[in-house]
Amino acid sequence: MKDEIVWLHLSDLHMYEKRWGWDSYQVLDELIKDLKRGQKDEGIRPDLIFFTGDVSFGQVRDQPGDTLADQYQKAQEFFDQVREAFSPEVAKANFFLVPGNHDVDRSQITPEVNEWLSGEDRKLDEILTDIHGPTPMWQKSMSRLLEYQRFPSARQLVRDDG
Repeated sequence: MKDEIVWLHLSDLHMYEKRWGWDSYQVLDELIKDLKRGQKDEGIRPDLIFFTGDVSFGQVRDQPGDTLADQYQKAQEFFDQVREAFSPEVAKANFFLVPGNHDVDRSQITPEVNEWLSGEDRKLDEILTDIHGPTPMWQKSMSRLLEYQRFPSARQLVRDDG
């Protein structure tokens, strides 16, 4: 048994096909090559991979290639390449995602929900009740992450214990 845990931390991909040029893909290709070299030359292989925010560029327009779903699809391809850069590949169960501010569907943000989320008189026990309820207002606030929740890497975090 190993006496250490190795993790890889990535963030801020901001995947948006129409905004990216050849240089963006060149950087990602070099990263994949570097991860493979790190394992081959230095024996570095992560046990866990964390991606902490801003998978997407954000909601732009509803044109092909612009939607959050399109951005997440391209990001999924990259995440699979990252996991598969190692031998053995890093299991999907060991790949963790945290949404960032660009992963929010801004068309789902309403003044009502913003006020509810940022209310100065909110108490921790009320917030926890809303989350564990979940209350209708909590569900409404989470609608801004619906496309993120449909993203395959995000969905794999929901486990079936039965």
